[in-house]
Amino acid sequence: MGLPARYDKNPDAEEPNAQGRLGAGAKSHCGHGPGPIMAFREFVDWRPFSYFTARMKTPAAGALVMARPVIETIEFAPLGDQGTRIVIRYREIDRNPVFRLVSKATHLFLKAFWRRRGAEPARIAQADLSAWSLQPAGEADS
Repeated sequence: MGLPARYDKNPDAEEPNAQGRLGAGAKSHCGHGPGPIMAFREFVDWRPFSYFTARMKTPAAGALVMARPVIETIEFAPLGDQGTRIVIRYREIDRNPVFRLVSKATHLFLKAFWRRRGAEPARIAQADLSAWSLQPAGEADS
């Protein structure tokens, strides 16, 4: 059985590190954010299934959403049988007063965006399980 159509396209571009892998030293371009927002990342720390840290720049249209270099850490915190909490942290590299003001102005937008998007991975996984007639782990023997 093939993958759902959503897996047929990939808006990302990746540049592997010196070892030919994604990890510290690799770069990526993510082009599927809300509207014109995209992200360019250079990974500086990579711990699969735990977290990754990257230098990131997010160029976008609009006066409040400008290219701002940040250090981003995305952590995957296990919640036992309840799933995984994704924790996203940003620290601006250029901490001048203008960028700090822009950060405060866009914080609410980003918080709302991630809250809306937070349930999407679980919804997609459930749709895939249904499409492939599979059951989540622990329900197979019920």
